Amino acid sequence: MKKLFHIIGLPFLFAVSQFFLTVIATIIFLLTSNQTNLETWIGTEDYVNSLARFFSNYSVILVVISFFIFFPIFYKKHHKEIKEKKKLTIFDCLFLIILGLSFSLLYNAILGNLNSIFSFPNSFDGSINLISTIISTVLLGPILEEYLFRGIVYNRLQKYYSVMKSLLLTGIIFAFSHTDIFGILYAFIFNFILIFVYEKYNLKASIMVHVSANMASIIFTMFIYQDFLLTELTLMISSLLLIGSYMTLKEK
Repeated sequence: MKKLFHIIGLPFLFAVSQFFLTVIATIIFLLTSNQTNLETWIGTEDYVNSLARFFSNYSVILVVISFFIFFPIFYKKHHKEIKEKKKLTIFDCLFLIILGLSFSLLYNAILGNLNSIFSFPNSFDGSINLISTIISTVLLGPILEEYLFRGIVYNRLQKYYSVMKSLLLTGIIFAFSHTDIFGILYAFIFNFILIFVYEKYNLKASIMVHVSANMASIIFTMFIYQDFLLTELTLMISSLLLIGSYMTLKEK
């Protein structure tokens, strides 16, 4: 039990905090809505869309709150337990950014092709608040997640298990911190790249890859998703860039 708490205690605490922040935000949304009959409104399509827009507009506040609460904790624990590895050069940074961008674009392009066949539900409705999304999803979110999952969880797992088992368990824990099936699959696969980069360089490198990947997802969703030709072009180019950047970093 002590070992289990040592490994997943912080992820569990972080997940619980996110749940309570979401509940509090939902309560605020309901209290500030102009609806006179909440009982009949809750659960309707209009309620779901309105709540989604509310979170899109104000999610940055939740992320900022989480960041200022948990980042000092994650930072202190990671740097207390782990010493930084190899320093990054400008050349390294360039290929790390390409690695993150190409992986995310490739995954989204494959998903876009599958969507044309199976018609998956599209959660993007065009109401995205770009500034809030960049601050929360592209910048602050990846920093928190890298410190938590690669910086703390992965390193703690290695105290009890082999590198491969630690990698897989980190991937599972990281994956289930996401909410939908495509996000879970994406996170599990992405974890292999992030740990490869973390092991070869340091936590700053995995943060850089994570930030680049999240930015690429936004770019794809906003500018490429609906265009078949652009999606196919993205699929081909990102495949080549992913292989090229991975091989370049691996050989260094």
